[in-house]
Amino acid sequence: LRAAGAIRRVVPDAHFLVVGDGPERVGLEALARALGLRDAVHFTGLRDDVRDCLAALDVLVLTSVCEAFPVSVLEAMACARPIVATAVGAIPEMVLTGRTGYLVPRDDDQALVDAVVRMLADRALARAMGAEGRRTVVRRFDVRDMVRGYESLFARLLARKNGCAFRGTATPPVYPTPAAAPRGRVGAQGRALKRNAEPLRSVAHNVARHAVADQADPSRRGEPHELGAGGSTMPSEVMA
Repeated sequence: LRAAGAIRRVVPDAHFLVVGDGPERVGLEALARALGLRDAVHFTGLRDDVRDCLAALDVLVLTSVCEAFPVSVLEAMACARPIVATAVGAIPEMVLTGRTGYLVPRDDDQALVDAVVRMLADRALARAMGAEGRRTVVRRFDVRDMVRGYESLFARLLARKNGCAFRGTATPPVYPTPAAAPRGRVGAQGRALKRNAEPLRSVAHNVARHAVADQADPSRRGEPHELGAGGSTMPSEVMA
């Protein structure tokens, strides 16, 4: 909000949407009034029309001091919106600074102000970064890549549990019975890994499918989902 005040001094017609809700909202609304931003900062509360909210933006700004892998950044990039975000968590893996947006140090208000003002002052640059962001999402964060990533993760975890090495980027071949697996150096542990690959592949596909569905319908988040391996369930926010 302090950065918003500084941005308004350079771009007087700038407006800001704060999407979401939480225990800090009352205090933030009071701070917005104290900073003279009552008419410029709009607190939307919880929304299920994320696409419409993103369509109303010129730039998505994420000022987190701590993050994991914020899906909101990918959603904005998928809608061809440029990003200004703090360089925390996995955000530097998502935002290519200077190409799909700008990364700034956390708690650096002036760097944040400069980056947003640059976006608002150069609409051609903002559009170009937004277009590159969409291409990046399609190229690097496709659901099929997500499935392959889960398959690889589960296969490596199972290999570690069984005490055998697994080298590769996907799950190993699936054999109908343990006897069908090759003998020799593979050994019993390797055959166990192959035998269990199909349930893992089922889990990987279901995790990715539910994650995509949750992005499309935020009201689903928090519901337990069947993952397809022994009736296991996982809250959807873990995946989203």
